[in-house]
Amino acid sequence: MNSTEILKTITGVLDTLSKKLGVAVDKIYPVLLRQVKVNLVQDIFSIIIAMIIIFVTIKVVIFVHKKYKKEDSYDSDYDLYNFLACLFGTIITIICFVVICFKCNQLIQIILNPNYFIFNHYIQPLIQK
Repeated sequence: MNSTEILKTITGVLDTLSKKLGVAVDKIYPVLLRQVKVNLVQDIFSIIIAMIIIFVTIKVVIFVHKKYKKEDSYDSDYDLYNFLACLFGTIITIICFVVICFKCNQLIQIILNPNYFIFNHYIQPLIQK
């Protein structure tokens, strides 16, 4: 599909959407652009929350490690608590890191080319229906 076909498709989808909503076509694009700004704020908030979760997880793992430090004892509960804290901490950290990477990718897309983001996330699903 070349650029003129894409433009015709987008125009057709926006016309159809404006007819269904009973709104002029020139009113739809500013709404979509404001929604992109909302997505930008949501992505920034998600990144901050994920960073806080990583920080808290690290603090909890350090706390558990210090509390259940093995000192001249042969009790295996100490090893179990440390192992579980490290395991869950690692899993949570990896999940948060993946979320941060995904949200940073979306953030870059929104900042550098909001029109492509609008096309990719809002218009293209309408075309595929």
